[in-house]
This record gives sequence, C-alpha cells and structure tokens, in this order.
Amino acid sequence: SNGDTGVFINGRQLHRVDVARLSQIGPVLPGRCWMDALGNIGLVGQPAFGNLWLAGRALGGGGRQREGILSTYDKTGIAVIGY
Repeated sequence: SNGDTGVFINGRQLHRVDVARLSQIGPVLPGRCWMDALGNIGLVGQPAFGNLWLAGRALGGGGRQREGILSTYDKTGIAVIGY
C-alpha cells in the first residue's frame, strides 16, 4: 500500500489518501489501531473508541447508502478486483 503516514489499522500502514479521507471524520494521529468488520475502531490492546461506519454515515447526510471511506482491502483484508 506504500503507506508512509505512521497511521496503522490492522497492521497496515495507511497511505496519505486514506488518512485524508479519515480526516474528514476527525483528527487522525499516528499510531496503531484495530478495526473490525462492523467499523468499530480502537487502539491496539484497548476497547473501541468509535465506529467509522456510523461516523461516516453521519457526515454523508440523510439515509442514503454510500461507499465507506476506506478501500475494500481496508475493510476486509482481502484485495477485491472488479464487482
């Protein structure tokens, strides 16, 4: 992923583009976090401090469905090509 930000989620260092998208929700600091399939996120070894899917939905407005702020790989750990 060629990340160089010092921000890690599930062991993967995020790229600047991913960090920029996350910054739309709130401040993003260097460190190591975990995230589960439900969007719960927390510091490694600590309980969840938030939910990215809910935060992203709140920013998206209305109830319309939209793609999450991270790539499919970030959500699942599996590279998906095509639909």
